[in-house]
Amino acid sequence: MSDPAQVFGDPPGHPLVDDVPDKEKPAYRAGIRRNDIIEAINGKPVSTGQQMIAAIQKNGGAPAQVAVRRGSQLMNFTITPVLGKNERGETAWLLGISVGQEYAFRKVGFVTAATSSVEMTARGTVQVIDIVGKLLTGKLAVKQLQSVVGIANAAGHAVQEGTYAVVALMAALSINLGVLNLLPIPILDGGHILLLSLEGIRRRDFSMAFKERFIQVGLVFLLVLIVYVMYNDVVRMLPLHS
Repeated sequence: MSDPAQVFGDPPGHPLVDDVPDKEKPAYRAGIRRNDIIEAINGKPVSTGQQMIAAIQKNGGAPAQVAVRRGSQLMNFTITPVLGKNERGETAWLLGISVGQEYAFRKVGFVTAATSSVEMTARGTVQVIDIVGKLLTGKLAVKQLQSVVGIANAAGHAVQEGTYAVVALMAALSINLGVLNLLPIPILDGGHILLLSLEGIRRRDFSMAFKERFIQVGLVFLLVLIVYVMYNDVVRMLPLHS
């Protein structure tokens, strides 16, 4: 599968600390700050966020030597990862940072851009389906979802990070909405498809009263979910929340 750099640019060499959201996590306590550049983990250079994450997982719970570039200054930190849930709801060793990436831009041809965009869309779709599956099986908690509050925060960070981050966020939101809209939940398009399919199997329409109840159930479910997720978003932003 092609790297997204084929569409927007090439990573110049090291992952960028996009945010250090939790002051109780090891990274913030050690002194890591936003816009720091991660040069190496335990003396081994890392060029992407995935490499950095892999190095931390391999290191386990042992103290990790993290080399950081802050402006023109090189700094070294000793950080002991903690066990927690990552973005996918999986148990992993965490430093407590959100990783971004610096990009060097270059032009590509139409075929390369189109191929890469299709592959990235397919990969994003699979990730959304995987997350939905984990929500249904209980492997991922609903508390980890984000509402418009979290999206607004992510959008602010994306604008500060640059063009790639903004476009990537827009694409991710579009994929999320597209996939979720097809879920068999009343009031969504997927719910309408389900209702029409059931009517096709029965070979006759449901009563208007049944259809109204069907839509009402979906509406109430979505409203409750939105309120719950938004509440968790607001709680996470409170200064006393840890």
